[in-house]
Amino acid sequence: TTGMMLGSEVVSRPQGSEGNPTVPEDLGRGAAKLLLEEIYRGGCVDSVNQSVALLFMALGDQDVSKVVLGPLSPYTIQFLRHLQDFFKVMFKIETLKPDEDSELCTGAEKI
Repeated sequence: TTGMMLGSEVVSRPQGSEGNPTVPEDLGRGAAKLLLEEIYRGGCVDSVNQSVALLFMALGDQDVSKVVLGPLSPYTIQFLRHLQDFFKVMFKIETLKPDEDSELCTGAEKI
């Protein structure tokens, strides 16, 4: 799993919205918490970009792409339905077994 980049982001509440703007320390804590959650989920793509990786796989050559993802987000599940409806593309999804790669099997269950 070298050469991958996971990310998370948070934003402050805008001035004039309900409540006060978020202080930088709280933003940093929130971003760190979300990044740790992405690390725990595992996979080579963070949960926000799972659908992008699947789109590239769908548009590429058949039977040549593989990717390790953490648990699928609800958005990704719906995106897979859209790919099936519009492109008539279906993916073979398998759960990664713990003995296949011990480094990838820490944290949440991978597919």
